[in-house]
Amino acid sequence: MATGTLRRVLATAGNPDCGRLGHGLIKGDVEFPLVVKGLLGLQPTQVSAGGAHTAVVTADGTVLTFGLNNHFQLGHSIDQEQVHIPLEVPLPEPAIAVAAGNFHTLCLTESGHIWAWGRNKKGELGLGSDIDSSDTPRLVAALKNEKISAIAAGAEHSLAVSSTGEVYSWGCSDSGRLGHAATSTLSTSRWSAIGRKNEHKPRLIRSLETQNVVGISAGHMHSGCVTEEGRALLFGSGRFHQLGRKFDHDALTPVELQIPRAVWNVACGGTHSLAITEGGVVASWGAEQNGCLGRSKVGGNSSGGAGGDMRLPEPVPGVLGAEQIAAGWKHSAAIVSGGKLMTWGWGGSQGTAFSVENGGGGGGQLCLGNDFDYWQPRTVTHLATGPGGGGGVPQFGAGGHQLWRAVQVSCGMNHTAMVFEVESEVPL
Repeated sequence: MATGTLRRVLATAGNPDCGRLGHGLIKGDVEFPLVVKGLLGLQPTQVSAGGAHTAVVTADGTVLTFGLNNHFQLGHSIDQEQVHIPLEVPLPEPAIAVAAGNFHTLCLTESGHIWAWGRNKKGELGLGSDIDSSDTPRLVAALKNEKISAIAAGAEHSLAVSSTGEVYSWGCSDSGRLGHAATSTLSTSRWSAIGRKNEHKPRLIRSLETQNVVGISAGHMHSGCVTEEGRALLFGSGRFHQLGRKFDHDALTPVELQIPRAVWNVACGGTHSLAITEGGVVASWGAEQNGCLGRSKVGGNSSGGAGGDMRLPEPVPGVLGAEQIAAGWKHSAAIVSGGKLMTWGWGGSQGTAFSVENGGGGGGQLCLGNDFDYWQPRTVTHLATGPGGGGGVPQFGAGGHQLWRAVQVSCGMNHTAMVFEVESEVPL
């Protein structure tokens, strides 16, 4: 890109139900990334797309949220079940990161503290067992003496990693997603029979104490982390091979991913997983639902399982030089060198099996101009700036001049949120 003035903007696409896209009261799917007008001039730095809500951090440390608020997951507007435009969350200090789950939200502040709000039915806020929800941010006091460096929110569980590489987990423990069991693996059927113990406060994952973890991810029912040495460890539900193992067993404690390359990042989705490996190669594994693994719909693979599952990690064709990845319910995204955004998987055309709280019948979350499923990665070509999200600004103008680049992406249930850097000459 040119050396002119660059502006950071937030854009969203997909199902607009409940206000999760932040564009106000609009009708119809948004099928290209559409700039959120309510955040212009605020310089967003990071965004997280949850079940049906979105949270964003700006350059000055302000947190704004929008979307579904039925469990107070927005941290404001307690008398409104839906909020269609970004509104500020009151916090005592500047934020540096947010993480949105299905019905809860986490925030990491400059001091290394975590603030949480929303539903606490399974302990996902880490505030103890005496509250069902919190309509405003509360300090996760159990970690106030730790300096936290990263946070992650799954459907009903949460993760945090400290500046010294220790990992904490709390919330719903189904299928071993918290990683605290004494034994390593059990089949799904046996695990369901031995009972479950949710954690209402953060608990150290003892088996990771010596691993020097630098990155974490929380999916629907599984979790992952990456060490400084480039090892990936996963735990939780393995029913669809989302742990990257030959057997469809749950892992109740972290198990190392068997992959020939060093792993620098991992993303856990609904029932699939992604990783960035050495050299910027993206690998995928788990359930091949609607193309979320990024492979052709026709043909098979020796590591494939029943129903199209991929038991072991395999490179995603056509995605090279990856710098960031994101995994949603059944769709995936990657930012590759040069700020190019690629997406694949479920486009939303068939709706979901869930209520409007998690995802309705709309789509467009692949940002490709329609609500189709794509079984192979495609490049997002336009950034929409006007009403309706149609057409918009191509990534490259006359003479190949680059007009915008993607810098961060997050995939929710059936919406996608992105931070872009845009040239000053582009009208917004």
